[in-house]
Amino acid sequence: MKKGVIILLIVLGVIVLVIGGIVFAMTMPKNLGVKYTKADLDSVNTKLGINYASLPSSDDPASSLKLSGQKAIDQQITESELSALLNQPSRPNGRIIPYRMFR
Repeated sequence: MKKGVIILLIVLGVIVLVIGGIVFAMTMPKNLGVKYTKADLDSVNTKLGINYASLPSSDDPASSLKLSGQKAIDQQITESELSALLNQPSRPNGRIIPYRMFR
């Protein structure tokens, strides 16, 4: 009886591992291989009205960002432009791991 329970647990464990592996493989994102250039970053910054400016050293970085109002934007952004925007470091110690476009 004990031997049968152990075999049943081993078989169930293998089934769970196989199903888990299949689910993991099916839900894993595919790399689309989107490449971007500086021109893509310049283009998306122009489309969205993004302007990077240096802060004076006297300004406190924590209180330098002020959000107010809304701005309607009706633009088409390509995958390469979005990748360039996401991977643009916004500060000297910016992003370490680059974003990739997945579908």
